[in-house]
Amino acid sequence: MSWYTDPKQHEKILQFDQKAQSQMRKGIEEKDFVVYTNTSRTDPLEYRYKGEDRIAKLKALKKKWDPNGIFTKQLL
Repeated sequence: MSWYTDPKQHEKILQFDQKAQSQMRKGIEEKDFVVYTNTSRTDPLEYRYKGEDRIAKLKALKKKWDPNGIFTKQLL
């Protein structure tokens, strides 16, 4: 699904992806959810980066090196 080429299909592809993740996560506690960094920019940071200290460090780096969010608004 990630190889679609028609931008009009973006929302539909996201819906399919979310449904698939929901099915795969059945029976798993939310604290154990993992999303690999390059696969989702919409899930909570806590799914992608484990540990409050790690998230705090990443946010500090982001504020230092890309405070205006030129590359991405993530972690701001």
